[in-house]
Amino acid sequence: MHARQGARQRPPGYWRDFWLGLLGTVVVNIVLFIALVNVSGAYGTPDWLMNLVNLGPWVINIGGLILFAFIRPRVAIGMLVAYGIALGLALLAGVVLFVLCFSGGAGVP
Repeated sequence: MHARQGARQRPPGYWRDFWLGLLGTVVVNIVLFIALVNVSGAYGTPDWLMNLVNLGPWVINIGGLILFAFIRPRVAIGMLVAYGIALGLALLAGVVLFVLCFSGGAGVP
């Protein structure tokens, strides 16, 4: 029998890359949200430009995830965790709103 070996050592930078992906995704999406709100509030913006601006977050998020999956997989894992947390929070908000609207209470304040 083999003697039990210690815990597997993670390569240097493992957790740094993970946190970079998680927090970087949050920061980039907040910046994209602010930019999108500012551009959409401007009057006289051509429709083609608005369509291009609306595609920006999709291209940046999906493109970044695919790119980092090949060059730095731990950053991509952090990004996926950030997307999972955002999905969970959105589902939780939906459940709370459902309960507020359809319970016998006063409804949404």
